[in-house]
Amino acid sequence: MTDQFSGIAGLQGRAPIGAVLRIGRKNERGVPVDRDLFYLCTTTQDDSGSRPLHPRFKLFHDARGDARKSVQLALVHATPPECWNVHLRNQRDTLHGCNPPNMAPFCTGDGVKARRWDGESFCSIACPNDRCEYRREGSGHRGRGVACKPFGTLYAQLVWERGDMPSMLVKYTTNSWNSTSALQGYFDRWDEAAIQLTKLGANLVDTVESYDDEGNLQTAVTARRYLFTGARFVLTLQEKAKQHHGEPRKYPIVTVSPIDDPMEVLTRNVARVRQLVADSADLPRLEDRTPREADGDYLENEVGTHREAT
Repeated sequence: MTDQFSGIAGLQGRAPIGAVLRIGRKNERGVPVDRDLFYLCTTTQDDSGSRPLHPRFKLFHDARGDARKSVQLALVHATPPECWNVHLRNQRDTLHGCNPPNMAPFCTGDGVKARRWDGESFCSIACPNDRCEYRREGSGHRGRGVACKPFGTLYAQLVWERGDMPSMLVKYTTNSWNSTSALQGYFDRWDEAAIQLTKLGANLVDTVESYDDEGNLQTAVTARRYLFTGARFVLTLQEKAKQHHGEPRKYPIVTVSPIDDPMEVLTRNVARVRQLVADSADLPRLEDRTPREADGDYLENEVGTHREAT
């Protein structure tokens, strides 16, 4: 008999991304411009190394005013780790020039531990976090900014008020502390709501408690049993001013506004589950029925009734 194989060990599927959501674009000289507007680009790069505007969103790109400053999205995954990831990343070793091959990041970490290129291979180190030399001002490209920044990736479905543009899964990435904090806060809100409902008996999460260096109680979620699929929210572009060499400079940040409140969504889902459990309790169990009753359930179907005469 010929073996029938299915799947490949170690192979991980890629998310079916339809478009990339980004802030601004690059002009002919490669300088970022229009950083107060959202753009929807293709997932592949052209010969110049940039992503062209997605042709199916021409109506969006032709829009004027505030229409390009916000996008409505919906969660199509079940829990935060499936659609949101954030970590520290230093793409290039700007201080010592020790860069790995194939444009791989020089260093990635989470503030506690990190993975860094040592010139020959990647090795595990203790992450210095904000004490790292790559987090100091001037460690960035050409001595500007910092080299190590947050790197957040969000996957969500586009939602349009009208049906004149496709609703597809998009990817949005950011290395802004402000934007990353806003997105992390949104997903933290789901865990916070689930923790509160669990204290009331809903059993939506498992948690572990600890104390930080200042003696504050910290609650971390170790397992999730809630779903937030379908919840909608809005990303909005705003500007924030920052002093740069004594002069104010504006830069874009993203804020997150829930349309569907996490507490309301989870409370509604808990009520639905409890109703389903209550309804199922009223149904006769298979083991409680006689063979004659079970046979009747099979024979009495949409085609007709075929009970034997007694």
